[in-house]
Amino acid sequence: MKKKLIALLLVLMVAVPAIASCNGGDTSDAVSSDQSGTADAEFPLEYRNFEGQTVVFLTVADSRHPYGVNQLVAIDEKTGSVINDAVAERNNYIEENYGIKIETATADYPGNEVANFIAGGVETYDVIVDSVYTTVPRITENHYYCLDDLLNLEGDWWDRNALEYLSANGSAYLVAGDILLCDDMYTYLLLYNKDIYNDSGLAGEYGTIYDIVDDGEWTYDLLHKMAKSVSQPDSDGNWTNVNCTYGFLGDAYGSSMMVAGSGVTTVELDADNEYRLVVGEQKSIDAFSKVYELMSDTTSSIYVEQITESWGGISSMFMNDKGLFYLCQAASIFGIKASDNEKVVNFGVVPLPKYDENQEKYYSGINAYQSEVLGIPTSNINNLEATCYALEAMAYYAKYPSAGKSVTESFYETTLKLQAVASDDDARMLDLIFDNRLYDLGGIYNWGGNLIGVYSVVLRSGSNNLVSYWDSIKGGCQASMEETIEDYRDMTGN
Repeated sequence: MKKKLIALLLVLMVAVPAIASCNGGDTSDAVSSDQSGTADAEFPLEYRNFEGQTVVFLTVADSRHPYGVNQLVAIDEKTGSVINDAVAERNNYIEENYGIKIETATADYPGNEVANFIAGGVETYDVIVDSVYTTVPRITENHYYCLDDLLNLEGDWWDRNALEYLSANGSAYLVAGDILLCDDMYTYLLLYNKDIYNDSGLAGEYGTIYDIVDDGEWTYDLLHKMAKSVSQPDSDGNWTNVNCTYGFLGDAYGSSMMVAGSGVTTVELDADNEYRLVVGEQKSIDAFSKVYELMSDTTSSIYVEQITESWGGISSMFMNDKGLFYLCQAASIFGIKASDNEKVVNFGVVPLPKYDENQEKYYSGINAYQSEVLGIPTSNINNLEATCYALEAMAYYAKYPSAGKSVTESFYETTLKLQAVASDDDARMLDLIFDNRLYDLGGIYNWGGNLIGVYSVVLRSGSNNLVSYWDSIKGGCQASMEETIEDYRDMTGN
């Protein structure tokens, strides 16, 4: 095995200088970001032709995730879709020029299937695609290869945030990026009703919300202030029902996403590169206090769990001009745009707010249950070389197509770019959101069985008792985290 990996590394040596990440850096020598041209000369691997080898992805079925399959292969029934055509063009190009055929198989939870075919020596599936919640905790079970020397992880077609937050002892075992669509789809953001914003006088008082974001002034406090200014009870003067107008709509799990907007996760790496639980630290307490103040204010906010109509009710409220801001994941845009609702809501996109104006940048939390990554299972022995080459080519050509539109560009234009007319502000906001995804490793591992919902439990309790609640569960969380850390050490020998 060691000889095979060394040989593979020699094949996959990068042929161009490291490309700057999508979060910035010197791009003077990088591939142009122009999506419409060709980029064949810049493909960063030594040319190979695999003469018809097939690489099989085990992925989530479309019944669970829109584009679960179609992000990887073209689907005949969807011919005519710009996304489908871009995927088909990419895969055809890879097959014709590099001799690699891409195929998929599906399972409800592919990450749960890995142990069985590793134990059984089954090499049917070359790549696993599933949510971070299902895949990341299995890194320590030696389910996935370390990708540090197998892929060109410096390429800007790989998501820098996933590489940073999901690393195990500093190494990457799972990746996200332009090869996937279902990482972007399950990133949290805020939709806002442009008509309410303009008609309420907020535009006259504050200017465009895009300028507020650009100036770094989009904060929890400002969001709450705007939300209060537009909220109205029902005709009987009552609150907490779908007949009211609220400044903020959301869900209890979204409280964790709002805390993530301040850059706070439940666990961090300290100066000694050791994991540390931070729920009880002041920055977490302060961030949640602002989120709690907003989301528990029944005269400006309502969340799913407070109404019997559940998700459909909150979404309908937004579509029927009953909400100024709607906390949701990007996938919710699909439902709104595909809805047969008689009222066509005029909406835009903004990132989650900052804690205050001193915060360096905006952060976007992800739905750990849904947002996807991919990895190469350690059962893939005889097809490893073609698999690595295929992943690099698929990710690269999803961003820099051989011709026509890229998969990424097609996804943006046909599904997420909104009603911007004179400018492309909404698409620019989406770039900002997706480029700053924040993965909470504590929530993903859910150490102690409580971390993924720690903030939502407190929100729903009706009292901001985060400190006392954390004191009651932190022992179990700490013990569970330490077990994982020990598993890391056993796995890597460090």
